[in-house]
Amino acid sequence: MIQLQHPQLSDFEPFLRQCFDIAHTSGIGALTSIGHKMNEIRKSRGLHRKFIRGCHYGFDLAQRKVGAYVGEVEGKISSLETELRTLRRTREQGTLEIVELIKVLQARQLVLRRLVDSIAAAILHPNEWAMKHLSLEDKIKRVEPKNLALTVQEAARRNKSDRMKFNLVCDLTTGIHIGDLIEVDRSAMDKRSWELIELKEGKVNAILTNAIEEKHGELAEEDLNHIKATLGEKAEKQAKRMLRQRSRQTEIRRMVEGTEGVSPQYNVKVALSESILILDDYSEAVRTACREAHKGGFSAFTVNGCLYILAVKPEKISGLEGWAAVHLFHHMGLGGGICLLNDPERRGEEIAALKKGSGYVDLVVQNISDTWGYPIFTWMEHDRVMDLVMGRIRLFVQFDMNKFFELAKSEGVELRWVTGRPSAGVRKLSVPIPGSPNAWSVHAKFADGTEFDFLGGIFRRAVTNLTSPSELIKLMKRYPEIAPESGQVAPASPAK
Repeated sequence: MIQLQHPQLSDFEPFLRQCFDIAHTSGIGALTSIGHKMNEIRKSRGLHRKFIRGCHYGFDLAQRKVGAYVGEVEGKISSLETELRTLRRTREQGTLEIVELIKVLQARQLVLRRLVDSIAAAILHPNEWAMKHLSLEDKIKRVEPKNLALTVQEAARRNKSDRMKFNLVCDLTTGIHIGDLIEVDRSAMDKRSWELIELKEGKVNAILTNAIEEKHGELAEEDLNHIKATLGEKAEKQAKRMLRQRSRQTEIRRMVEGTEGVSPQYNVKVALSESILILDDYSEAVRTACREAHKGGFSAFTVNGCLYILAVKPEKISGLEGWAAVHLFHHMGLGGGICLLNDPERRGEEIAALKKGSGYVDLVVQNISDTWGYPIFTWMEHDRVMDLVMGRIRLFVQFDMNKFFELAKSEGVELRWVTGRPSAGVRKLSVPIPGSPNAWSVHAKFADGTEFDFLGGIFRRAVTNLTSPSELIKLMKRYPEIAPESGQVAPASPAK
């Protein structure tokens, strides 16, 4: 569970709720205030503009509030880290209390930045999947308060000048590492355009920008040597950084507007098609489970016979949380069954089965801590989202890989773990797959004899994008036809 409250801090929920509501109800509020509904905006350009302006106002105000809060908290964290280093050096007491306080402050920052991720998903829709390709690494970078404040100020200035264009601060997101701002133009009803903006100041940057534009975005070695000779080595390095940035933006635009491009993070060719971008998910089961848990304290669903969903109020889990969740999932996998824990003679059988069972994922912690997938703030009605984020409802999933392999076989796809030391290329693109015998990939053999290796990313979709197991199998069947020429790797783009 994400810990967001602390005795030394004010209640976090009211501020989070305020930002959440401002960001995601202002557009609808602008329509209802004049007696219209969402389904009418497709028929009227005037209502479309009214809705976009309302959304824009809410996004901008929420971004400014979040930016101020995140920057202030970062300052507190830096001060506490300095104090912590002093205490550790002098071996004084109080380090644990400071560590706990820092963790809570960092968690608050993270939740708010995921809220900004949900704004990014909204303004980029239907290309929100492109957010994955705006990352340079699977790491959430810390903010620099002074730079953040200036960038938020510039975004607010640009937003005020044109309410049909929204400027999002990249540093406030968890995973957009390219550019300082994303500017999205939503003035047209049937399409939208967007670009990444670098806020470079100073005379040298202006000269470099002009030089690059005069050469149509390319600088030859002689051009770089001239820059080094006239402006210095730092200017040459900055020119190279600017060229890399332009190249990344070009590749991202190719992926969004076309069918392929080079991933800035992995530097591998990524092939895309509508068939792998649009996949069904089990989000409705998650929503239903959370609503039922809110009313009755507990709800469970099984998806495709191999993925189990458990929504439960904390007070309904008796004993140690981890064992309680594992125990519940164990019986879901059995379709119920008799519990043997109260049988002195057979109790050991059930304990052994629990230890061998598949692990589980706290879906809320996973979503908030991960730059992949659609942010939790887009999942369902605000009250239930707040229940999840604040820990009033716990949400777990378990992906039974053995049963998934059986499901795939029934669909004509034979799967087996690829064990042994993975290659350097695989280690770059994947991680050990949960529920596997330390395997980094899965070998698939299709009915027509085609064979293909999938990395961990395809299974990660089951928890990041709530992609159902049956849809993963459909994706597996489709993917070899459009596999990147660079090698057999699992799709890098999150599915819808």
